[in-house]
Amino acid sequence: MKQNSSALKQTQKVWKRLADMLPIVGITMGFFLFFQGIAQPWIGLDGSDGALFSSIAHNYLQFGVFDLNFGQLITFEEISHPGGTYYLHHPPLFPLLVMTSFSLFGEAEIFARLVSVLATLATAIVLFALVKKAANTRVGIMSVFFFMTYPSTILFGRKPGYEALTLFFVILAVWLYLKYRDRPSLGTMFLLFCAVAAGAASDWAAYFLPPAILTHYLLMRKDQRMDWTLLSGLIFVPTVTLILFLISIYYVDKESLLGLLHQGLAYTGFISANSEIAKTIIEAKITFSPKEYFFRIVQNFNTDFGIISALLALIGIVFIRRNKEMSGIVIILSVVAFGILVIFWRSLYFHQWWMHLMTVPLAILSAEAINSILSLADNDRPSHEQATKAGITVAVILPVLISMLFNVWQLGNIQTRIQREDRLEKPDFIPELGHYIRRSTAIGDQILTNLAPISKYLTNPYSKILPYYSRRTIHPSITTPDQIFRLISQENNRPKGAIYFLLELDVAKDLASSGLYTWLKNNGDMTALNIQGHSFQLFRLKTINHI
Repeated sequence: MKQNSSALKQTQKVWKRLADMLPIVGITMGFFLFFQGIAQPWIGLDGSDGALFSSIAHNYLQFGVFDLNFGQLITFEEISHPGGTYYLHHPPLFPLLVMTSFSLFGEAEIFARLVSVLATLATAIVLFALVKKAANTRVGIMSVFFFMTYPSTILFGRKPGYEALTLFFVILAVWLYLKYRDRPSLGTMFLLFCAVAAGAASDWAAYFLPPAILTHYLLMRKDQRMDWTLLSGLIFVPTVTLILFLISIYYVDKESLLGLLHQGLAYTGFISANSEIAKTIIEAKITFSPKEYFFRIVQNFNTDFGIISALLALIGIVFIRRNKEMSGIVIILSVVAFGILVIFWRSLYFHQWWMHLMTVPLAILSAEAINSILSLADNDRPSHEQATKAGITVAVILPVLISMLFNVWQLGNIQTRIQREDRLEKPDFIPELGHYIRRSTAIGDQILTNLAPISKYLTNPYSKILPYYSRRTIHPSITTPDQIFRLISQENNRPKGAIYFLLELDVAKDLASSGLYTWLKNNGDMTALNIQGHSFQLFRLKTINHI
């Protein structure tokens, strides 16, 4: 009997260790994939925003934050005086932090991603502390497991942009609010207001947080006394942050205030595709049917989280009602995540990473679902309890990990390309081409090219990515001499320096009928170049007539 009892205890220990280790293994895999390719060039899903915010940070360093009035100067070209286009759709905290990273470590892709990486890691830490306090350690670990294995976290949690940073400040503010509610102190209140201000200085989604906290406080306060300092601060802090941002826009470009309003209305669907305003807003021009919208959202959700996450979240909603503290946390976070998505619903169609705010509430709901299912095993016979728990854990974790690996592989293999798909293009091809253009030309020169965006790829490499690496203006899709004349004759394109034409030779073979190749040979000085086995000709054009 003693031997059987000893063997049973040993078996239970094995099953318990297996059940405890699997989430840790999953978290480790998530961290490994999260850091994979962290230094890669701007050629993936984060390429466009990476080039954008890196350029803004570069200009902050070059001209000074105060001299630019905190304006987010996009201009990719090398310039000696501030001028060009400003990015004013979002508050400036993220590029300011990227600027800080660049000033400390140097300008590179890895240091642009560093801000989002640190924000995501900090989010995982706060998430664990928040859930552990509200529930228990097991639910805290499972929350981090789901959070770190979502493809959205692995890919968009390191993407340069406001998503990861905003999510961190939101969950930090929630944690500080609950801490202040339980043990009020001026220090905790100050940190709470700082987190709210930082979130509001990062993205519009954070403006949904103060009303969510206010509502939670009014409904769930433990005594009749009203904390007017807390309530007034939650109204005052985001309001002042917004006013300061609008003032900075006013000093940078007064007309952009109206443009900001139009952009927001376009995302809410209030601007018709045929209106005059839509002519200046790309997203307003694009139309789609309800069916197309629905399937796009479902597809994006599946690749960002996996359908199993939706199932677990629904189960979690059923069980989490038993824990008022956890329910309150999820409701606050869901108001922030879904509030911005519902109001700016059209943006979901264009920006897959907007769903990233859903990672934390989904992770908490999924963890609560697993915890509640595992609790059912407590009623099983002692000899089967640990085996049942381990079996449940394996049955959930394996599909999650398989879904994670597949979706991360699928999204991670999306590459912004210049060459056709049938030709080999290494990850560092666009940076190398850009660096060659920069070395071969001077400040103020413009680059025309017969290279054109590939329609099947979401990102246009000639609008941000190649200009960032070359620090030159790029005009793609030029296939005839008449296009050259028309482009340069436009007032805003009149060249300050020389004009170059980058000719991709394989494409040039198809342009014989247009006369472009012959015209370039007669009107330009040619330099042949070979970049990673791809042949180009760079023409420095002579005086251009017919302007």
